[in-house]
Amino acid sequence: MSSLLCCDKSKEDEWNGIIQGGDLFKIIKLETTSKEAKAFVMGVGLTASDIKVISWNGRTEVDVTLYGRTFVFQLVKTEDRKKTGLLLATRDPSVCDFLYFDYYNGLTGLIHYLKKLLNHPHMFRMRYDHTPVPMNAESVVKSSGLTASDIEVKFGENGGTEIAIKLEEKKFVFKMVKTELNSQEGTIMSTMDPLICNFLYSDNNFWTALSGLTRFLMDRLNIPRLYGIRFDDPNRDIFDLSNLPDAFKATQMNIGKPTVTKEELDFLNYKFDRFDVLCFHTVPPEDYKKFPFRHQNVCVNIDLPLSWVHLADMAFKDLDLWRSNLSGSELNKFIKHWLASDSQTPMESIYIHDFKGVEDLFEELPIYPWDPNSRSKNFNYCDRIAINCAKGFDLLRDDGTLATIGYGSLYCIFLVWKRRFPDTSQLIKLKHTSEKTGALVKEAKLTATDIEVKFEADGDTVVIIRFMGRKFMFKLVNTEDRKEIGMIIKTHAPLTCNFLYFNFWNGLTGLTRYLMNLLNIPRLYSIRFNDVNRDIRSLIDLPDAFKATRFYIEKATVKPEELDFVNENFKSIQLMCFDAWPPEGYESFPLEYDNVALKSDFKWKFEHMANMKFKHLTMYNGEVSGKELNKLIKHWLSLDDEPSHLESIAIYNFHGQENLFEGLSVYPWDQHSRTKDYNYHSGFDIDCSQGFELLREDDTLATIGCGDHYCFFLVWNERIHKIPRTTPMYKVCADRIR
Repeated sequence: MSSLLCCDKSKEDEWNGIIQGGDLFKIIKLETTSKEAKAFVMGVGLTASDIKVISWNGRTEVDVTLYGRTFVFQLVKTEDRKKTGLLLATRDPSVCDFLYFDYYNGLTGLIHYLKKLLNHPHMFRMRYDHTPVPMNAESVVKSSGLTASDIEVKFGENGGTEIAIKLEEKKFVFKMVKTELNSQEGTIMSTMDPLICNFLYSDNNFWTALSGLTRFLMDRLNIPRLYGIRFDDPNRDIFDLSNLPDAFKATQMNIGKPTVTKEELDFLNYKFDRFDVLCFHTVPPEDYKKFPFRHQNVCVNIDLPLSWVHLADMAFKDLDLWRSNLSGSELNKFIKHWLASDSQTPMESIYIHDFKGVEDLFEELPIYPWDPNSRSKNFNYCDRIAINCAKGFDLLRDDGTLATIGYGSLYCIFLVWKRRFPDTSQLIKLKHTSEKTGALVKEAKLTATDIEVKFEADGDTVVIIRFMGRKFMFKLVNTEDRKEIGMIIKTHAPLTCNFLYFNFWNGLTGLTRYLMNLLNIPRLYSIRFNDVNRDIRSLIDLPDAFKATRFYIEKATVKPEELDFVNENFKSIQLMCFDAWPPEGYESFPLEYDNVALKSDFKWKFEHMANMKFKHLTMYNGEVSGKELNKLIKHWLSLDDEPSHLESIAIYNFHGQENLFEGLSVYPWDQHSRTKDYNYHSGFDIDCSQGFELLREDDTLATIGCGDHYCFFLVWNERIHKIPRTTPMYKVCADRIR
């Protein structure tokens, strides 16, 4: 909990005690006492596990489950408008009376207030007994925001008809059941299965009843269209869909009956636009084998041989063949057809199960192994699964379009790379699609190489990920709408997106932990502080920051208390980049770390560096004079009985050569004493053949090398450095100035 929300520590402790106590009525009382208290409560991020409305014996109540306890709000009518919205205690500590003047406004207002307070995005459940439904209750359901994610009408192979609704990751089924009693028409009857009910309709009224039920569900559950049709009934004609007008807006079609006629397929072509998903599990007429392949995502599961010509238009995006419908030689012809084409078609993938034609597949195809610089290892298949293509064979078309062929014991894939390297925001969208696809993303073991939190000079905060050789940025953006919390919004820049938060530190902590979990990052590696208006001590609200191995202090000034905070809390820092002007008495602060980079204009002196706790020191603005560096080197020479930690000092924009060598016993390189090249810690190697040597009494060797505006001081803890052939070289030329 951020202490910034409450200026009075005693108040904060008291309020925290109320929150931790978990008494919802006391929390509501606290929230209404002041703006400060309201901000505190709303910033906690309370979450109710359930909110539901119950009507029984003519009474209505709202039940809320919080921290495993149920709190009941009984709606009680009042004639005094001034008392509207009051909560009155009862003898039962878990029950209170909620006063209303107008039933609909009172119930709706209470529900919306509780959903906002308790961060409950899903609609409550409504339950009634057989007493009359309260007036306007239907409007309450409609305005609640309850939204189903899918609706499908299924004509089953046994002649039955069902409507399936997907709501909050559960599937609810309404079975159409014929009744002989007209008075029962439209009744919904429960069954032994809590997820299945029967919807009664009378004779000769089937289509009217089906159309009415689908529209009722779409209206009540905020569904914009009828998404899917599943046609498995062999005795029903697809023409019958003319009696269900909402069917023509369906984006998914599953045809599972054994055979289908030309007239039925012509009807689909005429009445329906291109399906987003077509599952074609029926045998088409001879001249209609190309029918399924004009739709976007196509699944074919029939024992029917296909020719490459049937696929030649490449109008589909993803094709899934569940049987060996396409031989190796036919797929080979199709791939050659793709290579010869210069048109950009929607096609991205062909997946063939039970494939047995590998021997003919690669004939005369210009394939080559995977080059990691040309594409990523994993292909985002059907926006659901990451396919490992490291062992696949690549093909490059004349227009630069890349494709991969992969095969296993009983499958073959042909993949076209519309995007050669993935976008992290797409991976996150994929993970949120469902629990199952989220698990698949996690199982892909995608790994980012770095994660950094950057507090920028303009007040913005960005989380930066290095993934697949590229840098992706998540910018934190405030929202007042709790429904938008956690949303990731793409921007015009392809590698940048916005992350919406309500409480800053909760949002930042949640985002960093989410990315670390998704991309298998063991810790938050880096903190970059560039915001002069933000105190470094605010990092107390980002616990993961304390494990950072790199800390960049880039704001112009910094307080002693901030540096004390860093010293006390950050125990894993391996690199300290210090661009600030140090407070008096804190000049040695950055030099206490292993690897130090200094970029400010402050002039460092020998006294600041004398403890030599650092291992590697880099100065970018020539912040030390030759005279002071000379003192430091002489001090190092005197430490033969107290070996220092020092290995290297690199100074850029250096202009102090005239005083550097004063009083030092230096001599040229002796090739028998050490190797020519020094393996520098930053990833490049230094040619020290022109450098000057110093030998300490304990036989420790060092080299001084200077060039145009730079200087190195290198300690040879090991005199033989093995240099990889691919390592870049940096040559130092020690032009000693006498």
